[in-house]
Amino acid sequence: MILLLICWLWLVWGGYDRKFIETLGPIALNYFFATSAYFFFSSEHCFVFKMKKRIKTLCLPFVVWNTLYILLYILQNGIPNLSTVVLGYTLEPFDGPLWYIFVLYIFFGLSYHIDCIRNSNSKGLLFWVLLISICASLFHQFYISGSVSFVYDYWFERTIRMIPAFLFGAYCGKNAKTKKILKLPYIAIMIVAIVSWGLAIYLEDCFVTVLLLYICTVCVWFGFPNINFKLAPILCHSTFLIYVLHEGIVIVLLAFMNNIGLSNAIINRTYFIGCLLIFLFIVLGTAILINKIIEQCPVKVSEMLTGGRSGATHNKRSFVKNIKNR
Repeated sequence: MILLLICWLWLVWGGYDRKFIETLGPIALNYFFATSAYFFFSSEHCFVFKMKKRIKTLCLPFVVWNTLYILLYILQNGIPNLSTVVLGYTLEPFDGPLWYIFVLYIFFGLSYHIDCIRNSNSKGLLFWVLLISICASLFHQFYISGSVSFVYDYWFERTIRMIPAFLFGAYCGKNAKTKKILKLPYIAIMIVAIVSWGLAIYLEDCFVTVLLLYICTVCVWFGFPNINFKLAPILCHSTFLIYVLHEGIVIVLLAFMNNIGLSNAIINRTYFIGCLLIFLFIVLGTAILINKIIEQCPVKVSEMLTGGRSGATHNKRSFVKNIKNR
């Protein structure tokens, strides 16, 4: 999470190695949607139970944090019209911290139909993964070239690109033998991932790039070793807050720097690295502080702000058990 934060800051402020960093976002999102689908479809619980569970762990934080960011947008730009406020929960007029949860819930809602396809012919689901991957890549090419333009086209383009990853995760959810899909040594799979990533950087943004990033995601899925990072509890419980807070803190700090005339400081590489480290520690410190406050609050506060992820031990709620019950 911290690594992604650093890459995000580097991309926004420095403009250094932009093409290299721009590919991290799509890979991370593909992996997130695949993982979410995997947990959803591998669970033995009924559909209603799984959806109710995600109202608490996903929907509540989504509504709360996007509402806070809409209020931040209003403070910066004035009171918008009603449609702008409503769209603030998707991708317009800005990327909220949890915009993808709305898309993810749409996919969860279609899970019954996905299950029907998978149960009738599991390999047929892989065919849909391939077909929609090509269609999503083509639409991306049309979108960036300006060949297609309609209301909410940006949101539609981002959404359709997530479908193949979600379907892939759904396929893996109840197929224990998916590891046999790629009958290659781990090192060979990771080489393919690196080559795909490198080609995506070299070719920049186009139809082939989207396909290469899909390939990279699948290779990372099968080839990345199972590494358990033993983070300190104080940091482990704050990772969700680090993610949802970093964008708002960056917006506020950049506005502050503009007001006091320090916006040009980030152009200088040395000053930029210094600002980067300061912002990083501010984000970490703020997340840890808020997590400590949440630990002293009722359980409902933790559920609203983090879906029960933060302050679980102090609130007598085990988020690990919640994960297992998915």
